[in-house]
Amino acid sequence: MGSPLGPVLADLFMALLEHKAKKILERAILYKSYVDDTLVITESLEEATAILDELNRLHPNIRFAMEPEASNTLNFLDISMRRREDGTIARSVY
Repeated sequence: MGSPLGPVLADLFMALLEHKAKKILERAILYKSYVDDTLVITESLEEATAILDELNRLHPNIRFAMEPEASNTLNFLDISMRRREDGTIARSVY
């Protein structure tokens, strides 16, 4: 069994990493994170890829992965978000 300090230390480490990435993340339209899940919304897939590349250069042992939306749908935490034709977002629990 892991140390009870593990989650606390992981949160502290991620907070420090987010602080280090502040300038990079300012280019995103939206940035939200919870524990080890992160949601970043950008203007384009190219911008998302550029941000991902920069984030992956911040620390030698930390690697971020990207899951682009598919069919106007993206999952974050336990919520499925679907972009409607009128630009609004439909949410559902999955």
